[in-house]
Amino acid sequence: MDQYLKTDRAIKYALLFIALTFAGFFLFEVLKRLDGYLRAADPRVKQVMVSLSGGVDTVLIARSDGVLGADVRPLVRLNVQVIVEHGVVTGINFN
Repeated sequence: MDQYLKTDRAIKYALLFIALTFAGFFLFEVLKRLDGYLRAADPRVKQVMVSLSGGVDTVLIARSDGVLGADVRPLVRLNVQVIVEHGVVTGINFN
């Protein structure tokens, strides 16, 4: 492998690392603001659990005449669980 390809690969990985770092900080801030928003909406909120997950689903479609097609579907899921306490009654809401 020549030096140009090694340098090109190193630059691409460095940019990917920087982009993923900023994306991680951005998502952390979004989740932190969501937690603050939910707690400010009702003082009875005792606990907020937020999770974010993602994935990619790839589907290959084959027709009977031999033509192939593909579809890439990014999947993102945001789960929010809020625990509210009012006196001695505790309620959990899943959305």
